Amino acid sequence: MPAYPTEKQIRTALIRRMTAHCEAVGIQPRTLCERAINDPNFFIKLQNGGNFTVKTYQRVQRYLDEHRPRASKGRRNGGS
Repeated sequence: MPAYPTEKQIRTALIRRMTAHCEAVGIQPRTLCERAINDPNFFIKLQNGGNFTVKTYQRVQRYLDEHRPRASKGRRNGGS
């Protein structure tokens, strides 16, 4: 029988992907969730073990896929 990821594994992977995206583009998870699914509290709910639907999962993943950070050479704004 194939091993399927557990709910906790899916939640952890989603949190990691969202966190990496936020760090890469310089936004807060709250902002990401508001833009992706119109729920600024979704990230906190996830961290606290809250449930989510497959539809919500797909909406977040679609947003992340469509808004991948662009690779940049060097720092922006001329910072050092």
